[in-house]
Amino acid sequence: MGNEWKAAFFALLVFTTIAFILFIYYIRHLRRGPQQLPVKAQASAPIAATTSAGNSLPATPTVSHAGPAASGGLDPSVLRWLPVFIYSSMAYTECLECTLCLKGFVGGEEGRLLPRCYHSFHKKCVDRWFHSHSTCPLCRSKVEAEVSE
Repeated sequence: MGNEWKAAFFALLVFTTIAFILFIYYIRHLRRGPQQLPVKAQASAPIAATTSAGNSLPATPTVSHAGPAASGGLDPSVLRWLPVFIYSSMAYTECLECTLCLKGFVGGEEGRLLPRCYHSFHKKCVDRWFHSHSTCPLCRSKVEAEVSE
């Protein structure tokens, strides 16, 4: 009788441990999918029309490498090139959330849209990130300036 209880307790312990490990894996890896702009917003939002410096972007860009700064961060000229938008709930089908500070966008806030992966973040949050990184905080794709030839 005592061995049956020990076996049942051991099985319960193993099952609980496996469930806990799967839960942690889900939280860390599967739950955070790419946070992209809704398709409607990507096509209609004017955020890809100008850079933060006021320069117009090319209609058909090609990628050229503008290497990261010596500190490992993004080159300041590339940072100035990245599109800036002003969030408006009327322009987007879903509420956007900055995955760096975990807060949602509210009307009138500035954000940056990364041109390759279309991930968006608060301008202040992602600019701080780019002081020490040259990749997207979510998908780690390289952030580079796009220029037309």
